[in-house]
Amino acid sequence: MKNTHITYLIEITIIVIAASSFFLSYTNLYSFALSIGIPPLHCPLFPICIDFFLIACSLYILYAGENKLDEREGWAFLITFTIVSIVFNVQQSIADGFWGIVGHATPPISLCISLHIGMKILKHELFGTAKDLSIPIENFAIDEPSPEIDIAIIAPPVKNELHSKIEKYLDENPGAITSHMAKEIGVSYNTVKKYRVLIEESKKNTCNRDAPTCNRDIDICTG
Repeated sequence: MKNTHITYLIEITIIVIAASSFFLSYTNLYSFALSIGIPPLHCPLFPICIDFFLIACSLYILYAGENKLDEREGWAFLITFTIVSIVFNVQQSIADGFWGIVGHATPPISLCISLHIGMKILKHELFGTAKDLSIPIENFAIDEPSPEIDIAIIAPPVKNELHSKIEKYLDENPGAITSHMAKEIGVSYNTVKKYRVLIEESKKNTCNRDAPTCNRDIDICTG
């Protein structure tokens, strides 16, 4: 895959930043929970209620985007709980002045930003982008079904370089995982998935020419 090593490096960096931000924010929120009288045994739950909710909101935004749902609700909760986290984080540093407040406000902000960037990368890796799906319409041509045949006749996609590359990969690696194929070939998950479906359907609906029940004119089995 193009820039695979750069992608992995970015992903690792984002994970390290998010984990560090969560840990620092957790420490501040834990101290705040103690200061407001929450029983020590229950204090570890307080940071989880806030910062884990940021992770939940980020995952919901990813889910909503893939399933054509309204993302605004997820964004509203994400922004709201980021502000709540910032407010509670800085409570222990008000006496330290401006820079103390800025320092304690940094972890929840960096957590929110790193989650956002991480989800965008994950969305691209799993589902691709609209640009990746701009495959010529002739590659998905479908013939009208014949009344004499009780199956859909699907025309094979026009062979181009990408089609040939995916077809060759499937021939050499039967049962390959689509996401792994996308990384190996260097295109999005959805692009590989669409080509793969067409290639497999084309093979499924194509007769063995040696079969006695095969109609050679349309290359489709009728019996």
